[in-house]
Amino acid sequence: MQKYATAFLLLLLHCSSWGQQSNLLSAAVLQSDLINTVSPKLRALLVQHTAALLTLTNAFSSAFTNKTVRLFYFYPEKGSDRRAFHFYPNMAPLADVYICVPEDQDPLDEFIDILFEALNTKGQARFAKIDQDARLGTISRADYAREKIKVEFEAEKSTRDLLVALRFSDKDIANSVDYPLYIRCPDSAEDFLAYLKNVNGHMDVFQAYEVLYDSIRKTP
Repeated sequence: MQKYATAFLLLLLHCSSWGQQSNLLSAAVLQSDLINTVSPKLRALLVQHTAALLTLTNAFSSAFTNKTVRLFYFYPEKGSDRRAFHFYPNMAPLADVYICVPEDQDPLDEFIDILFEALNTKGQARFAKIDQDARLGTISRADYAREKIKVEFEAEKSTRDLLVALRFSDKDIANSVDYPLYIRCPDSAEDFLAYLKNVNGHMDVFQAYEVLYDSIRKTP
């Protein structure tokens, strides 16, 4: 119940209004199901780029074996955090995983958000262990943020490699904010930590995780 309440508190902090809820996706995701679940603008991109559709389908099939997932689109308030995120309600009859995506963005950025978050769910066990260490007080605030980001680095690097292989056109990437950030992702976790501190236009993920650490430590 605590995780469920915390997750929905994060939802309230991240959005001002919700978009259309997706259809429930099973572990055996079909391309047609995925096409009908995403936003119209992303659907147009995936119809045009069948390799991207296959990549996203494979990512969902791999990440959500024996799990269900829902996509939610939300509209961030002006100046608020526009980062996509995922969480695990751990409450029936809800889906096992929810991926929440800012709706008001370039379709390629939407694609990247969903792809990254699907891959990032593979770190669930490691994320949970780091959270448990925070509850027990066996990890510092700064190390908590670093270890969380190191887990995310694996999904970031995988996303980078998939984007490189897809070879999107200059027209496709012209208005993308995320594409250049992922393409320049370094090869090592330590270099990635330094990269996040220096890259222009990237949110302060260190601070975000430190705030989350404080929340976990304050929770009875």
